[in-house]
Amino acid sequence: MAVLIWAGVLAFCGLAVWSRRFVVLSRSRRPDGTDRDRKSSQILDERLVGGDIDPKERWCLRELIGGDPTPTAAAGRR
Repeated sequence: MAVLIWAGVLAFCGLAVWSRRFVVLSRSRRPDGTDRDRKSSQILDERLVGGDIDPKERWCLRELIGGDPTPTAAAGRR
């Protein structure tokens, strides 16, 4: 009998952890991916301005992430 109680407790805890994880992950995802693309674009622009990558490499990487390869406004700052 005690084994069934512990199994129920473990199942309940597992369900609680899973549901919490599901809610947190579903809120952080964007269906269109715009937030992620904007952030990756800014990182590439910062690397270009800092001299870590050259314009040709930035162009190729920007095409790989599926965005517009033209520089954003962040590239001119600093």
